[in-house]
Amino acid sequence: EERAVAPPSPPPAPEPAPALGGPLLEQDSSVQLKNDYTFDSYIVGPNNRLAHAASLAVAESPGQTYNPLFIHSAVGLGKTHLLQGVCHTLLSRDVGRRTKILYLSCEDFVNRFIEAVKDGELEQFRYKYRNVDVLVIDDIHFLADKERIQEEFFHTFNTLNNAQKQIIL
Repeated sequence: EERAVAPPSPPPAPEPAPALGGPLLEQDSSVQLKNDYTFDSYIVGPNNRLAHAASLAVAESPGQTYNPLFIHSAVGLGKTHLLQGVCHTLLSRDVGRRTKILYLSCEDFVNRFIEAVKDGELEQFRYKYRNVDVLVIDDIHFLADKERIQEEFFHTFNTLNNAQKQIIL
């Protein structure tokens, strides 16, 4: 006698991990987080130990220690990886409240400032950049020789710093 045997049911799908990147950062962020740019995947050596430790301290207590956090090194040595590691850590610990993290390249900051001046929307620009919990700007050297934008950034910097909001450059 033949009996039909139902195929085994597949195991339940694992819970999806929360998406990292765009939706968790402020909408105006121009940089998307890379899933593998976390502290767990960062290789610590004698030349980057201090930058790594400072980045971890910022991720633990934003606005308290190393504020602003300024990371400087040659190209390809992990600055962006550390910036994103801080963002990933802050977002993973952000249970029950919404930390506003605005992460963009300096070139985008400059272009958005120029556009705001051109469109007469300087007050909206100021509000957007001065009302975040964490401002992350990659490649800040792009501000060199841009006096008017340096002045605007200086005021944004002071506003955030006085409010004990974290600045990472």
